[in-house]
Amino acid sequence: MIKYIFRTLSLTFLLIIFFIFYLTFIGVETSRFNKIIEKQIYQYDEKIQIELKKVNIRLFPSELKLKLYSENANLIFDKKLLKIRNIKSNLPFKIFFSKNKTIENLDISTESNNINDVISFIRLFKNNINTMLASRFIKKGKVELNIKLNFDDEGKIDDNYILSGKINTAVIELPDQKKLNTTFNFFAKKKEYSITDLSINYHGIKLSSKKIKIIDNKNYLKINGDISNDFQEFNKGIISFVPINIFNNIESDKINLQSSNQFTFNLKNKFKISDVNFNSKLKLKNLNYKIKNQNLKKIFKIKDKIILSNHVMEINLEASSLKLLDRSKISINGSGEINNNNIVDNLTYNFSQEKKNKDLMLNFKINQNSISLDALEYNKDKKIKSEIVVDLNFNDKNYLNLRKIYLKENNNFFEILNLRMDDKKEFESVDSISLNFVNNFQNKNKLNIIRNKNIYTVKGDVFDGTNAINTFINSTKTNSIFTSKKQSILLDISKFYIDKNNYVKNLNGEINLHKKEILDLKIKSVFSNGERLNLSVKTNEKNHRVTTLSTRYPKPLISRYKFIKGFENGNLDFQSIKKDGKSYSTLIIDNFKVREVPVLAKILTLASLQGIADLLTGDGIRFTDFEMKFTNESSLMEIQEIYAIGPAISLLMGGYVEQDKITSLKGTLVPATTINRTISSIPLIGDILVGKKVGEGVFGVSFKIKGSPNNLKTTVNPIKTLTPRFITRTLEKLKD
Repeated sequence: MIKYIFRTLSLTFLLIIFFIFYLTFIGVETSRFNKIIEKQIYQYDEKIQIELKKVNIRLFPSELKLKLYSENANLIFDKKLLKIRNIKSNLPFKIFFSKNKTIENLDISTESNNINDVISFIRLFKNNINTMLASRFIKKGKVELNIKLNFDDEGKIDDNYILSGKINTAVIELPDQKKLNTTFNFFAKKKEYSITDLSINYHGIKLSSKKIKIIDNKNYLKINGDISNDFQEFNKGIISFVPINIFNNIESDKINLQSSNQFTFNLKNKFKISDVNFNSKLKLKNLNYKIKNQNLKKIFKIKDKIILSNHVMEINLEASSLKLLDRSKISINGSGEINNNNIVDNLTYNFSQEKKNKDLMLNFKINQNSISLDALEYNKDKKIKSEIVVDLNFNDKNYLNLRKIYLKENNNFFEILNLRMDDKKEFESVDSISLNFVNNFQNKNKLNIIRNKNIYTVKGDVFDGTNAINTFINSTKTNSIFTSKKQSILLDISKFYIDKNNYVKNLNGEINLHKKEILDLKIKSVFSNGERLNLSVKTNEKNHRVTTLSTRYPKPLISRYKFIKGFENGNLDFQSIKKDGKSYSTLIIDNFKVREVPVLAKILTLASLQGIADLLTGDGIRFTDFEMKFTNESSLMEIQEIYAIGPAISLLMGGYVEQDKITSLKGTLVPATTINRTISSIPLIGDILVGKKVGEGVFGVSFKIKGSPNNLKTTVNPIKTLTPRFITRTLEKLKD
């Protein structure tokens, strides 16, 4: 009996062990639990139906649970079908003893289904801004979906669900109606979503991302992640977010670059983007940059554009809103090659902006290219190492402050500190300028300008002002370099070159400025031969500006005019009155000689006065008196009269000159002035030989000069009777 009981118990135990082993490692198939699963799905939403085939049951002794497994099921909702790869669920042992037959969880893995159907299904569980955005912008594609659902004791789905899967070849339509293709993995749980292994193809532009994470904070979504690309061409609009106008000069329609980007931003209702944080590391192959500034073209001898190549840069952006990028915090740091006329040098740059305050630092290593500063007659030759540093700032009123401009080349040195310009880019002030260089004429320049409030002190050992004087004389515009504020300039220069050969010593004086005009000026200096040069400008009580210039050594002043050669001796007096924008001037030069004046020589030759023409190009012609009366307004010079008298010839002419456009002059030239003067001064005989009528018996030529500056045409007409005006002016001079 005992043996029988023992055998029975042993057999039962073995059967139990076998059954447990079989359930654990093999399991059984049954349709008994199909109704339980279908019922719980139906309880959640009556629109959802699930078609299950036989369910495989396996035992997990350690967890005291049974696990259900089913393949090739169908999920039906709103007449749409989702194909299920498999379904898994946990059954507690109490299900066999409880009247409320519920499962603990449900894991569903789908086949590749239409993405829009899957989104519609997900919205049954979670209909929020994320699923709404997905439904709006995702137009087509395939998705493999994994759903993990947990149920409470009453069979309701808890909110600790997990959705994951992979989207293949989805087409997304952007707000601007442009489309992109994408493939990625996704993961979603309560208030947290992520996208991994993302690849995007947007009109041939290929982008990728390792991970993008989305956090649901009730009123907005916080999104952060990365996106990158290998070298490829982008439209230049990709950098339009940078709020500085220097990018407007990019000539290339396409930009070839590689990038690695990190970003964070918040997305609110109505797709408002805020709290943007963007970091980008770029590698740029080539970029054509058009130079519009004519001064830069001259300085660096740029034909039209430069090429930026092999640049590496980092961009950081912080903005409260995409609509407020001009008030954002941004920094750009980079370096690379700069190609000018197929000659390569190096450039480093740092740009930063906080709100509307912008800073830009440029560092040029100009070793191969040349540099030309025409105003200072300075040129850096090619293949000489040099460095240029530019540090500038724009404030919220668009005022420009060039905090530092620095050029160093061998022993040559240029530095400007805190040069300020207003919103119209007109000069306002500068703190200091230091110059120490040798120019193209091999003249040493050493000069310093220091500002103390509204007073500038210009002090130096030596300075070549040739081009500065030329620019001042030839300018037809108001002295726009000056500010509208009252300012004074104190001059103290030991040696000041007025051209490449001539200079003055001990140049001292004061210039007072107001409203971009010279209010008062007084300068004294001495030429190398000891003769003095005095220049003054005074504004009288009628607000008329009176300019006077005098010297007994005018040769250095006249020699700058290339059409006059061999000027010797003479005394010069110049006076000009400017009122209502128009100047009235008189220039007088006494007792001088000229060796060559091409226009005058041509007139004499055309008039067959070859002897005097030869004299003009040989030893020279002497004049006892020269007087010129003229007016200037804008670019037009009207010459009321030029009168010159000398032993060989006398001259009277007038007309006008419009700068760089046209010259129109006409006049009378009379040779042998001394003979005519002598004859006419003899009583009775003069009346007989010369005649009582005005100009009778006296000969000369009339002439006209007209044309553009490079195409002047001269015509001559011999005359026997002089005009009354010529005779009157001659008699006035003789009387004087």
